[in-house]
Amino acid sequence: MEGIHTLKSLLRKGDWHVKIDLKDAYFSIPIKQQHRKFLCFQFKNKLYLFNCLPFGLASAPWVFTKTLKPIAALGWELVIQLVVYLDNILLMAETKEKTSDHESGLIHLFQCLGFTINSEKTILQPSECLELLGFMVDTIKMELSLQL
Repeated sequence: MEGIHTLKSLLRKGDWHVKIDLKDAYFSIPIKQQHRKFLCFQFKNKLYLFNCLPFGLASAPWVFTKTLKPIAALGWELVIQLVVYLDNILLMAETKEKTSDHESGLIHLFQCLGFTINSEKTILQPSECLELLGFMVDTIKMELSLQL
């Protein structure tokens, strides 16, 4: 799972960023019919089966991260710098225009794959300074600072 250490190693002076947040991301990961019996519970004598990746499952972050790895790998193959931490994606490029272009393509890809973009948490206006995972990422000053 990527995070702040990866971000720190990728920061370049003057880079522009956008942040994409996937809404209800675990719910976008279907569970095969034959595996649902392992993800069930009973309440008031009624059996409930999960048909998507449930929150609270110990392996859920691993499964979700593994699911997004090919998307991140495709981005890297296309020379798009991404930091992916669960449902938070930071996209970086050296110009505002490139950042916007890459962001449009990435959002389209996520939507084609069945993910929903959380418009309330997503920042599509390219910036040299934005918040990610509680840190302010500033490529003008070249610093990461903790939001208090």
